[in-house]
Amino acid sequence: MAKSVADLLSEREGTRLDFKQDLSSMKRVLETVCSFLNTAGGTLVVGVEDQTRVVRGLDDVEKQEEKLANAVASSIEPQPTVQLEIVTHDERDLLLLRAAYAAGPFFIKDKGKERGTFVRIGSNSLPASPEKVAELERARRMGAWDQEPMPGLTRDDLDRQAIKRWLDVVGERPTDAKLRGLGVLAEYAGQIVPTRAGIILFGREQDIHFPDAQIRCVQFRGTDKSEPVVKSEDGDATVLDGIEAAARFIERNTDRLVRITGRTRREELDPYPNVAVREVLNNAVAHTDYAVEGASIFVALFSDRLEISSPGTWPPGFSREDFESGVSLRRNKAISRVLMRLGVIEGYGSGYDRVIAACRDEGYPEPEWIENGPQIKVVLRPHPSSDMSARPVSTSPRTGQRSNTLLTMEDRHASVLAAIGELERPNTVDIQQHTGISMRSLERDLRHLREAGVIEFVGAPQIGFYRRK
Repeated sequence: MAKSVADLLSEREGTRLDFKQDLSSMKRVLETVCSFLNTAGGTLVVGVEDQTRVVRGLDDVEKQEEKLANAVASSIEPQPTVQLEIVTHDERDLLLLRAAYAAGPFFIKDKGKERGTFVRIGSNSLPASPEKVAELERARRMGAWDQEPMPGLTRDDLDRQAIKRWLDVVGERPTDAKLRGLGVLAEYAGQIVPTRAGIILFGREQDIHFPDAQIRCVQFRGTDKSEPVVKSEDGDATVLDGIEAAARFIERNTDRLVRITGRTRREELDPYPNVAVREVLNNAVAHTDYAVEGASIFVALFSDRLEISSPGTWPPGFSREDFESGVSLRRNKAISRVLMRLGVIEGYGSGYDRVIAACRDEGYPEPEWIENGPQIKVVLRPHPSSDMSARPVSTSPRTGQRSNTLLTMEDRHASVLAAIGELERPNTVDIQQHTGISMRSLERDLRHLREAGVIEFVGAPQIGFYRRK
């Protein structure tokens, strides 16, 4: 059932909701519509100030409806199906556009697919990376990246001993038929070859073919990334074996808590809930976007929290709300199938409930799931009985803490756009001080955003400023 205007006005802008005061910047309106179509659907409310939620209304709303309908039909490729509706709130006319996720990718015609495909990250509509465009293409074909065969490789490129060791646990034999059913092997040009999933999970030279498909662990001295003190060694272990290695890294670098429960009784607790930690690690291996180059599953152990980050946003057509409600959508169909067969994951769509239950049952704070640019980060807090600092993690650029973080391009772009929206007539120096991004990276990001038509520079070089277009 569609939400009422009153319900929409009570919510914050996010992945599935955006407000526009009018249609004066049709370019940004179309980018928003495009990002809804490519991400998880959404509702655009026109006639409301996006910052204050003040309902301004629209004059001649029927004409505005026709203008928006024509713009969507003529400017977005492939031609989408959207629902337009005129509604009245506080005696003012508003225009609602509802767009459902559909197989795309959808893009702005005059920009072309490479530069004109937009996705929704938080409350921003940003140009999609080449990897994201490729994922949207695969979603249209109903294919999965990890199931694609690897021509040029053979069965011998799989570690048969590792496969046997894992399947022995569940009492199964590693026959070719079994491995094809799991998606570890596939037929290509009349030959049986490994799939990407097969090499990622069981490859003899997985570190050569997919060097980023691993779990990297680092312990930091304080609450930011400025002082790493312990790092895991990059090796040839697959992500499947890396789950246990990461769990041991966390246990080895944290002290167990001792809680006195009576005059003579002592109870030992892990600083972080072991069941929840392993569930988050299992789900990271199952759902990471392994097509993203230069990014791995990353375990960061701080003095006040544990963070586990996975490359990739939510899969096309999926959102955080779907995740929390138990809806299942598998990005890596073969990897998920293997993990299910091996008992590493218990059921599709049940991970969130198990993590929350594990934390509640043992008195730990509930974790946070944060869409941090093109990655999903899970933040776990220590048990209240510990003496570890429990300061909340801020993702706002104003804190300055992100200056020590290795940010992705899309993450930096989101920070830059937030700064431009919050600052008054900001120049490059203003944005750099606000975001903490290095000047070299910032200049490159500003150039990319200008070339993409997302921002513009107004005025003379020495006294001008940036603004959204």
